[in-house]
Amino acid sequence: MTRVPPRGFIVRHSAVVVCKPTTTLSTSLLTKYPGPCESAFEGVTASVGPPSARSAACARLASESNRDVFSVGSASSREKSPANGETSPRGKISPSNTQRVPTRWRACRARFASRERGRWTEKACAMVGRVHSIDSFTAVDGHGIRLIAFLQGCRKRCAFCCNVDSTNASASKGMAMTVDGVLSKLARNRKYYAASGGGLTLSGGECLLQPDFVKALATGSKALGLTTAIDTAAEGNETVWNEILPHVDIVLLCVKSTNRAKYHRITGTDADEYDTMRNFLRELDRRKIDTWLRFVLMTDDDERFQQYRTNDADELRDLAALAKSHDGCVRGVELLPYHRFGVYKFAELGLEYKLDGMKTPTIDEIQRAVDFLRAEGVTVVY
Repeated sequence: MTRVPPRGFIVRHSAVVVCKPTTTLSTSLLTKYPGPCESAFEGVTASVGPPSARSAACARLASESNRDVFSVGSASSREKSPANGETSPRGKISPSNTQRVPTRWRACRARFASRERGRWTEKACAMVGRVHSIDSFTAVDGHGIRLIAFLQGCRKRCAFCCNVDSTNASASKGMAMTVDGVLSKLARNRKYYAASGGGLTLSGGECLLQPDFVKALATGSKALGLTTAIDTAAEGNETVWNEILPHVDIVLLCVKSTNRAKYHRITGTDADEYDTMRNFLRELDRRKIDTWLRFVLMTDDDERFQQYRTNDADELRDLAALAKSHDGCVRGVELLPYHRFGVYKFAELGLEYKLDGMKTPTIDEIQRAVDFLRAEGVTVVY
């Protein structure tokens, strides 16, 4: 029986470690607090559950583990801030998260500010972004061990989305966090990230919808001597890309489909979004930024899902051609077999799940797709 992750947890598309980083780090919390979902990260707890139960659980967790607790309750909910006892409504920054800047990051920030001659300012450190959640350990979202921040908000409505709760970009959704707040968490485990060649990964939602926040985080990651990766489906234009890409080391680009009409059906966006993805890839190729093409493999041959299938020969051949035509940046294709771990989120939010009943790929179907792409001369990981 498949274990369904609690509401508020990030679900991964990876066939190897779906949900592992989150569930592994939070096993004791799931056992101790089976009612409300307590999504725990290094130094921050995103609490999503009934207000009364959430308040009690947050208080227990804070007292037992001495962690800062960041409340993400309803608009009417108020949690006591551990810093000064003032109430903190949803979407507002808790004083505990704005004032406690670890010494390691504070010292590094000061040195970097001096070297950058004023371009790295206190204003940048205080910049606020919308964050869905943070995992302090991932090994499948870029090189080495990484901290991954899932930013809130996405314009696409992908049929297979496994984190549909991160798409709403309204001010009442997600956590309001400063650049300092995120980088402080990165600094705590800096030596582990650095030793493995890892660093910071920014995902979503769609991280490129918050370009200033992403740029500031990537600059701060550089100050810590770490690499920055972005996991994106491509948003924005050349102006946005020119601001962000000079600070990015790795790009994980979700292609969705190489067919324009199918891309439109899968993402629920205008067909023009397909051109944005292709233009973004050309920009990455021009800048020679290490890029992996992420591709969700859907193989169900049921007539209802023919319009979504991505394992036909033409689709895979076009994917291989896309990778080879941008060999200045593309290092390979990461196949992500379709899964159903995020279906329950659609139900909880009252949204239609268009792929209801679709079968997940078998091992043989995955291997056939891998062999096909490799025969086309493309490096494949899965």
